[in-house]
Amino acid sequence: MPNIDDHDKDGKAVLIGRTTTMYLKYYNLYIIIARIVLVIAQGQASESLDFCFNSTLEGFRFNTTVLMTKGVSQWMECIMECVKEPCCRSINYKKTFQNEPNCEMLHDVIYNTSEKVLERNSSYDYVYLLDPQKV
Repeated sequence: MPNIDDHDKDGKAVLIGRTTTMYLKYYNLYIIIARIVLVIAQGQASESLDFCFNSTLEGFRFNTTVLMTKGVSQWMECIMECVKEPCCRSINYKKTFQNEPNCEMLHDVIYNTSEKVLERNSSYDYVYLLDPQKV
């Protein structure tokens, strides 16, 4: 590689070699830092979203006290909101979203109450968390 003392055919100093080397060092440093940040962010995201759920009760609504409601675009969003909420253990997700809350977060779960409160309703899906088990 040329260094600062090199000259082209017209006698002008050639700095390209040193500039290119410095650029590559900073570029490689930037790539390493970006990868470290990405790995840390992915690690934090996977830790905070470690959960398991039962979604076999499609077409049912659990008729119990609603802890909180939110408007979401997909049922998985509703489940993730429930996972983040300390007292939420299950959800009723209303499939039709018309600018109104369609995610009902519940403290009760079907296996701790009477099945009589589980109503057949094609507009809803009932989902409960298996893990983490909250009290």
